[in-house]
Amino acid sequence: MKSQRVIYSLLVAAGLLAAVVGGLCLKYSPAGVMMSAVLAYDAIYVKLFENTPEEDAAYTARAVSEKDLSLCRKVSARYVRAEFPRQTCYREVVRAVSDPAICRDAEIMEYVGEDLCYALLAAFTGDRTLCERDFEDNAGFRDNCYYDMALARNEPAFCRKVSEPHQREYCLEQCAAIKKYEEKRVSGQLPVLPD
Repeated sequence: MKSQRVIYSLLVAAGLLAAVVGGLCLKYSPAGVMMSAVLAYDAIYVKLFENTPEEDAAYTARAVSEKDLSLCRKVSARYVRAEFPRQTCYREVVRAVSDPAICRDAEIMEYVGEDLCYALLAAFTGDRTLCERDFEDNAGFRDNCYYDMALARNEPAFCRKVSEPHQREYCLEQCAAIKKYEEKRVSGQLPVLPD
């Protein structure tokens, strides 16, 4: 595996050099050449120092099945393809453990945040007391927590607990849309999408 990464990095480096030389020969703008170099460097970095998406998925699945936060440390710790795989791993373990005590773990506080951890658990378990916690640094926490819980459980009653009027109305609209979709799905009235 390591030899494959070394070979790949040499090929990408040769491609990068060819792109830079080609760009200079064709009189591309210096900014364009620099941008292609940065993109190539990022591709090399990801291939050499980060897991593949399959490896990240395997570590996450194992962490969830074993309910072991320490396995999330093996998951990629940077944005890859607009995702942050390590944060996703921690969120999934929080759902699997379903115990509010996990929200005070240092790793959870670093990668998920204590307030978001409680919101995830509230949405997953339906325990509204988790949304009623006081967080001085996040005034909108309670509204967001109730909003997330209402959508995750499709219970408009939680929308009514949202204090901000626009968010409350949007929450009720989203719950109604989810209910309408579910009714159509159960009755078989959803349109069939072409292949």
